[in-house]
Amino acid sequence: MDKILHAKHVVRVDIRSRESVLLIASSVDLDLKKFTTELDDPASLAQIGADHEEALTLGVFGTPTFVFEDGTAAFLKMFTPPENESMGAFRDFMGVASDRKYFGELKRPQPPWPRGVGD
Repeated sequence: MDKILHAKHVVRVDIRSRESVLLIASSVDLDLKKFTTELDDPASLAQIGADHEEALTLGVFGTPTFVFEDGTAAFLKMFTPPENESMGAFRDFMGVASDRKYFGELKRPQPPWPRGVGD
């Protein structure tokens, strides 16, 4: 999953095709025969559909959406922080998103966002 997310969000690979997913899968230590068997199994698609339907009941509209034990959820749109800030950024997000339910939405105007990101 990490490689798929990296390909999609960092390298900007279009991951909507079977070929792109198989290419990413071949770059990690997976049993490709087992992976393709699971990928082609109608039960896998049914499970994804059921997960999607459940997500809709929680108001999920995109990823990543974090769903907390109390049933509240929060979507986070961001760029990858510098590695040395990753855990701190995650802790800050979790503090705002899970502990302070009165925050409804935080949005930076676009443009200029993401001006300065990655500088």
